[in-house]
Amino acid sequence: MNKNKSNIDTDERGYLTTIARGARIDIAGKIVNTGLRYLFVLLLARFLGAHDMGIFFLAVVIIEFFGVFSRLGLENGVLKYIAIYNSEDDPRRMRGMVLRAFQISGIVSLALASILFVSADIIATVIFKKPELGAVLRILSLALPFSTIMFIANSGTQAFHTLKYRVIVESFTNPILNLVLALVLLYLGHGVRAVACVYVVGYVICGFLSLFFVAKLFPRLIDRGIEPVYETRSWLRFSTPLLLVNFLGLFMLWTDTLMIGYFRSSEEVGIYNTVVRTAFFINFVIISFTSIFAPRISELYKIKDFESLDLLYKIVTRWIFTLSIPIFILFLFYPGKILNLFGDKFIIGSNSLIILSIAHIINASVGSVRYILVMSNRERIVLLDTLIISIANIFLNVLLIPSYGMTGAALATACSIIMINILVLFQVFKYLNIHPFHRDYLKPLISGIIVAFIIYLEQKLTIISYKQIYFYGMLVVIPITYFGFLFLFGINKDELMIFRDKTK
Repeated sequence: MNKNKSNIDTDERGYLTTIARGARIDIAGKIVNTGLRYLFVLLLARFLGAHDMGIFFLAVVIIEFFGVFSRLGLENGVLKYIAIYNSEDDPRRMRGMVLRAFQISGIVSLALASILFVSADIIATVIFKKPELGAVLRILSLALPFSTIMFIANSGTQAFHTLKYRVIVESFTNPILNLVLALVLLYLGHGVRAVACVYVVGYVICGFLSLFFVAKLFPRLIDRGIEPVYETRSWLRFSTPLLLVNFLGLFMLWTDTLMIGYFRSSEEVGIYNTVVRTAFFINFVIISFTSIFAPRISELYKIKDFESLDLLYKIVTRWIFTLSIPIFILFLFYPGKILNLFGDKFIIGSNSLIILSIAHIINASVGSVRYILVMSNRERIVLLDTLIISIANIFLNVLLIPSYGMTGAALATACSIIMINILVLFQVFKYLNIHPFHRDYLKPLISGIIVAFIIYLEQKLTIISYKQIYFYGMLVVIPITYFGFLFLFGINKDELMIFRDKTK
């Protein structure tokens, strides 16, 4: 294959359009989803307070860890192999992959839910020394089988290069159910246990809805006339290492929350969890693009088209970085205004929000780098990387949290995020000879620096203490100014795909 890496052929341009269209759908869904979930957190902060909110989210984090084990990494296997089998027009293996994933994960999730239900009080009192946590954990354990089925089914629909169904379930249905039902129950005077029940109901409904969508998109799944082909050992050989990767990745993400729960008060857990969820706004851009880009990585690697993979990786990463910068600027300059939405107590998390935001923008700057390794059959390398960084993350949290509290937790997590991205970026270049950087990267970077410098000067030269309404105005001014400079520097046709449906 001989083509200029600076140009895009018809196939690549067509797939970039698919990525852009899918990402627009997912980003729109993520904006709605994030807004709804943020309202949910705000609702809990106002009705429950930081202490009970901390109990609830600590329980949710524990459930998420059990959820990783219940799925056994099969959501990644479904995403990879369904994309491959679909491109080969192999419905027998497609049906076998989906059915086997449901069977295995269903049994494992039921077993783990039972274990968690029985051991909830032990976890609450012996490990975290928070007895009130036990009842909430028992309720949330009932959601585990349904959330497991939901995530695997959603990966199945995503493997067909569409994010519409995943967005409907995860970005609309689930957060709307949580918000509306919690609002009613909290208004009627119920507490944190009622909120836990709402969490369970949301996953029960979304689990069945996801099954409906995967059957709609792949009707041959329920066609008994198609004899499924099972390659269970091969699928598990790929998925099982990713179980540990997912677990360690989640552990790296939530070690800080768990450690604060262990060393500090429930109130600090509630405040810090709000900070983490706020900083994660930056990540919804990379998650959206990665969701639609990941199946293509697998397909290109299979046919050894590394030049196309390199080119697509550069363009998609530039899109991710471009769209992440305005969010980062808001968090960098207005952390207190953002956290004040939850109450005065939450403002003490401002430094933590700045620190985590810096880590997440660095994460955005390298794009889907870990997925490049995973989808190119180097999942064991990713496992080793994540294990090393997770150990370092634990050490840093244990070292910093007792003395520095939330700020120490944010520093530990930020260092871990930055280290793993640098490590994996080096490995992708070493093994595949590709990287995400291009001279066009300078356009969003310089635009962001100019906007940040203007805001910095404005804050330094102004002695007036602005009210909250000023922050709301900046939510509009910053993106408009940033994209104004970006268009001034020049937008090429590939970047315009983000904003429109067709390119000429």
